[in-house]
Amino acid sequence: MEVSLRTKIALSIIVSVIMGVIIHTMLGSVVDSPFLQFNLRDASRAALINGEDGQAESDRPERASRDSRNTLNERPSPSYRRGEGGTIRALYITPSMSTRYHTFLWRQFQQYMGDFDIEMQAFPSNYDVRREAGAVRGAIQDGYDMILINPSDADGIRPALREARAAGLIVGTFLTDLPPEARSDRDFHSGVDDIIWGVFAALAIADRFPEGAKVVEVGGGGGRRAVISEGFRLFANDFGLEVIGNRHSERQDSREAQAIMEGFITEFGAAIDGVFVHWDEGAPGVTEALVNAGMGDVFIVSIGGTDVGFQQVLDGHQDATIGPSYENIVRFALQSARYLFDGDDSPVFWPTSVDTITRDNIRNFHWPAW
Repeated sequence: MEVSLRTKIALSIIVSVIMGVIIHTMLGSVVDSPFLQFNLRDASRAALINGEDGQAESDRPERASRDSRNTLNERPSPSYRRGEGGTIRALYITPSMSTRYHTFLWRQFQQYMGDFDIEMQAFPSNYDVRREAGAVRGAIQDGYDMILINPSDADGIRPALREARAAGLIVGTFLTDLPPEARSDRDFHSGVDDIIWGVFAALAIADRFPEGAKVVEVGGGGGRRAVISEGFRLFANDFGLEVIGNRHSERQDSREAQAIMEGFITEFGAAIDGVFVHWDEGAPGVTEALVNAGMGDVFIVSIGGTDVGFQQVLDGHQDATIGPSYENIVRFALQSARYLFDGDDSPVFWPTSVDTITRDNIRNFHWPAW
């Protein structure tokens, strides 16, 4: 059966939420609140739009095991040190350790790695793929069991990761995945599919404007923006949201977001009902442009779930920020390593859901530390 892209996205959301709830229960609560009813309600609503209730074989979560790994990855399997039990020596390669965001993530690993009997060292690459490749090869020489990497160059790191897997190390990607054609070079990925950000932004606006609305999109920089926009536009159309303007920031800063929004106001004026901003830190600039134009009641949703987004929502300057549970993403990565090291099955991709934070539910969430 041929399955549409919209259906695949809808099913992905449902699987993400269900898996999140199951594993959330398995691993123990890492946040005070359960997954929001908003996620379940709107994920189901998204699926029903397609008028299809069956799940194709190809849409089921892919799982890897020692027996199936050769078929899934279409390459010889290295001699994994599985079934040994005991402590896992892991190297975490991160693009940076100089930002609040990256130091927060490292603190999460430090907090939870003991729960899975993992000893982890961190290596900041300063966004240099050559340093990342050197760290991978150093880990091979030093006898590490596992590499977990948030790559700064997902394509450039492939040869080094391929060497690590051939040497018997477990390789996981974190937050940023390898290109689809390269995913045989890692064992698992823990993160959020970028297309989901756009889908949930459309759902948030549609929840406010069930009869439809005219919206503009202030995109972020980098290659992710096209994927995020794809998810947004697919579901915007289904929910009667007309995207009348779409411009992208190059520097991804608040002043540039303000300038983009001022351009939209000049062009479309009071016809604008809602704004989708690709990053939380751009929302204050959008807000300022709208307030200066006397359009403070325009709906604003951004993505990131950062402290900037939380503060904007709490102060009433924007309506929603969409963010993942980074605690869950961290714990899912550690759980994958534990499963694989012990010889158990593990999903190739941990589907992590996102939460839509509004003024009504913001106090149910931990305030982000970045």
